[in-house]
This record gives sequence, C-alpha cells and structure tokens, in this order.
Amino acid sequence: MRIYSDDNHGFGEPTIQKTTVPTGFCFFPFNISGIPPKAFVNRFFSNVVSCSEQESGVHFGAIENPISLHVDIVNFIKLTEK
Repeated sequence: MRIYSDDNHGFGEPTIQKTTVPTGFCFFPFNISGIPPKAFVNRFFSNVVSCSEQESGVHFGAIENPISLHVDIVNFIKLTEK
C-alpha cells in the first residue's frame, strides 16, 4: 500500500527511491488487482530477481494454489543465494 500512497503522479518519473533489495513477484492471474505491467514493477524495484505468473489462483493464491507458490518461493531463494 505504501507504493500507492507514495506515488500519486501516475506512470511518470518515480517520486520515491527504488527498492534495491532482491525482490520476487508471484502473480496470480485472476487477482482482483490484475497483473501490473513490467514498467510499473521496474519503476519501484531495481533488483527484481524473479517475476512469475501462475496458471491459476485468485486473491488468496497461497490457499488456492499453494504448490505453485511454494515452488516459486524456493526458486527465488535459490536465485538469491548465488
């Protein structure tokens, strides 16, 4: 929610400093907010290690599609341990 609060200028130049910690995203296709465009993700995060889109799941993806989320988290950890 901080991102939405800090950014009230649309898709122009960032108004806040980008997050530099390793970051991973796991998007579920039928989430109420949808899947943000990569330009939006890159606007706030400069070290995106992984970004995946799952085949199923809605707002509560961890409950609806736990195996895919688990695999995604394990892959993210492996990528950040290198």
